[in-house]
Amino acid sequence: MSGQLIFGAAYIASTLLVVRDAVDRHASVGDVVLVVSLAAHVNQQVTGALTLLRELQRLGETLVELDWLRELLRPRARLARLRRRP
Repeated sequence: MSGQLIFGAAYIASTLLVVRDAVDRHASVGDVVLVVSLAAHVNQQVTGALTLLRELQRLGETLVELDWLRELLRPRARLARLRRRP
């Protein structure tokens, strides 16, 4: 949540800075469009990275649960093998 606030504040500040420079004729309209476009791309990349990290975390939790289940079933599998021996 705090990361989103920091990103939002930086996005607004950078856009306002470039717009102010464009109004003072130190930057062009293309500079403003470039900053807005780059900020949108960075936002998409960060969102994608966070989504991947969240999925990796869920996968790790699932693997831990499967490992727990495997340990739970191991004695039963050994017992079933012993019962099958003649």
